Amino acid sequence: MNINVIFTTLSSGIPGQSSQTESVLNYSTVRAALVADAKSANDIIAAGSLSDSSIPLYINGTRDNSNGSGSLTPYLDNNGANKTSVRITTANQKAPGLLAANATGVDASITFNSNFSFDFNPTDGITAGQYDFVGIASHEIGHALGL
Repeated sequence: MNINVIFTTLSSGIPGQSSQTESVLNYSTVRAALVADAKSANDIIAAGSLSDSSIPLYINGTRDNSNGSGSLTPYLDNNGANKTSVRITTANQKAPGLLAANATGVDASITFNSNFSFDFNPTDGITAGQYDFVGIASHEIGHALGL
């Protein structure tokens, strides 16, 4: 994963933020790559559970929810219920071989707030008045992966 790391001033109360590079790919292509890359029993079960050619899209919390406006009960999206493309981060494309693992493009950028005092040593606890850099970096890397 290729990450640009930046230290600069961010809005008050924001220790870090991230953005990721994404592509829209054909679902069947992504599914085939995941099936071909399955190595463990769990991988095989997960890949085998994927729909063959499209994704039934369940959503919630929308104004037009058939369960009532803003309902958190999921419903099948009738506006293109069977999606044939997916948005996937370039970092996640590398794992099953959709993109070369050594591709040199930037997968994500993570910006840390230079106004925060960070504790960079994970071996001795977090110093009072400082923020856990490793914890914040791990959180932002998760976002960079699309979580």
